Formats: sequence, structure tokens, C-alpha cells
Amino acid sequence: RNLPGRRGGAREAAAGCLDRDSSGREMSAMAASTEHDNQLRTGLRLVETAYNERVRALEAEFGALRAWGQEQQDLAAASMRRTRELEAQLGAADACVHDATREKGALEARLHELTAETAMLRSADERNHELQVGGG
Repeated sequence: RNLPGRRGGAREAAAGCLDRDSSGREMSAMAASTEHDNQLRTGLRLVETAYNERVRALEAEFGALRAWGQEQQDLAAASMRRTRELEAQLGAADACVHDATREKGALEARLHELTAETAMLRSADERNHELQVGGG
């Protein structure tokens, strides 16, 4: 039974189904596209958050390293000041040692003179005593 009305109706019905299928596919495609966009945005937010956290961590580490570097510079400056102070003290101590050595030499020379003088006086005293004992 090929009735003209039915056949045309079937075509219209089939065309309506195609339109609905096409709309459904478009809707599915739009939903998939929206879902994909949402996933992409979520992924980008995750990357951005991780990047920002890493930047903060590196900035904190850089700040700590900068503080450590400053501390090392301060320690080096303090060590240099202390070295200059000790070198000045060493120079003063060397001068004292030099003066003491010179004074020791002078005292040893004076001791030698006094020892020789004492020996002469004793010798003179002994001769004097012999003269007094022998002549008397």
C-alpha cells in the first residue's frame, strides 16, 4: 500500500527525527564542548595555583638565602674587624717584646759590669786583708 499521504508523512516524520537527532547531537556536542571548556579551565586553574605556590616557595627560599648571605657578610666584616684589632695588639706586643729584649740586653751588660766590679773589689779586699794580716 503505497499511499501518497503516508509516504510523505513518513518522510516528514523521518525528517523530524533527523532534526531531533541533529539537535540532540548539537546539544551533545555543545555539552561536550562546555564540559571540555570547564575541564580546561579547571586544569588551567590547577596549573596557575601550582605555579603561584611554587613562586611563593621560591620567593621565601630566596629571602632566606638573602638573609643568610647578609649574615655571612656581617660575620665576615666582624671577623675582619677582629683581625685588625688582633693585628694591632700583636704589633703592640711585638714592640713590648723588642723593648724588653733591649732592656734585658742593657741589664745583662750592667750585671756583667757589676760582677766584674764586685770581683775586683773582692780581689782588692782580699789583698788589703792579706796586707793587714801579714803586715801587722
